[in-house]
Amino acid sequence: MPGPLPDERPHGFVRMMLDSCECEVCEAAAGRQLQRVRELLAAEGRPSFRDGEAVAEHLRELHIAGLTDVQIGTVTGLRQRQLQALAGAPRQVRADLAARVMSVQVGEVYDPELEVGFESMTYVWALIDGLFHDGGLKESAIARKFFDINDLSSLGNTRRMNTKKVRNLERGYRRYVGDPEKAMALQKERRAAKRKAEVKAK
Repeated sequence: MPGPLPDERPHGFVRMMLDSCECEVCEAAAGRQLQRVRELLAAEGRPSFRDGEAVAEHLRELHIAGLTDVQIGTVTGLRQRQLQALAGAPRQVRADLAARVMSVQVGEVYDPELEVGFESMTYVWALIDGLFHDGGLKESAIARKFFDINDLSSLGNTRRMNTKKVRNLERGYRRYVGDPEKAMALQKERRAAKRKAEVKAK
């Protein structure tokens, strides 16, 4: 799913890795990140393995905060197949892999206190489109239920949506339609089918 735009991501290790920010805050965060990894490796008497469920839960939190698997891989240095295996909540996880994941702070991705983190309206409209076409909800119901407005046309000039609101919209999409990560692909298919039908009708 699309995550926060670079200029809205909190300064820290994640922004340095994903957006190549070289400010003092981000550079200082790199040192703290290394220290966090060391502390995690030194915890609990240096066992070789850690609880796999805790690692999987942290990955879920990073996803909810707006990071994709590719971005998490960039930040942690882990391959996609390693992240997929960890997301499956294995009983035990190697301590070094667990430390790389657990050291990434959710607050460096999205800070709910500051309401930092925004997502593209392209993704938002794909979710709305899915709720209307596949979820059976009327436009007025979507507007009131998820945005506390009377008419979706009020969103016409909106360029970005706060991540907090998008998460609520995703929950609704998951309830009425299915996996929100498929929303944009399904919207693309609907548009292609519509164009094909229009061409055929001429």
